[in-house]
Amino acid sequence: MSNNPVPDQPVEEKTPPKKRQHLLEDLLLLVLILLTMLGIYISDVAMADIDGYLYWMVMIIVFAISAMLINIIQSKHKVSSIKEILVEQSLHWLGAILALFGVLLLVHAEALTHDSAALVFLIVLSLATYLDGIRIGWRFGLIGNYLGLAAVVMAYVDNPMWILYVIAFLTIAGVFFFDRKLSKSSIKQTD
Repeated sequence: MSNNPVPDQPVEEKTPPKKRQHLLEDLLLLVLILLTMLGIYISDVAMADIDGYLYWMVMIIVFAISAMLINIIQSKHKVSSIKEILVEQSLHWLGAILALFGVLLLVHAEALTHDSAALVFLIVLSLATYLDGIRIGWRFGLIGNYLGLAAVVMAYVDNPMWILYVIAFLTIAGVFFFDRKLSKSSIKQTD
């Protein structure tokens, strides 16, 4: 006789919530880096066109929503925490949006060129993302670092895309390697 109360029933294995959360964060990291690469391409190709600015304005909203989702998941859906998160995150990202509008005003006043403005947009998004990463997790901070590095590479290299592809690949590979190593070490600690 076996110890299993229902002999022919398969044991259902669920993904632990923490592991699922990390998977979601990794997936968001991948999507945000890919969207960033697209934005860099648009800014590099359409530098003098408003489309590049519009893309980064939309990206601020995408980054804000992503940060709010991660933060809400981390809060374990407590209503009081969710309200606090939404207010805090909204104020944080509203500040970034206002900074981008300030950059547009500088372009309109001809105090900044279109080329410079695209880099400043990227730096503003980089800083907002990095600072939010301090609050919600290192993956967001890593994206902020990638955005800042992308702005510097764009300033110094004529055709920056291949360098940014390599950096993006190394960033994503590093995150998945680091996550895997962390999950293996946490399994060893529980044994």
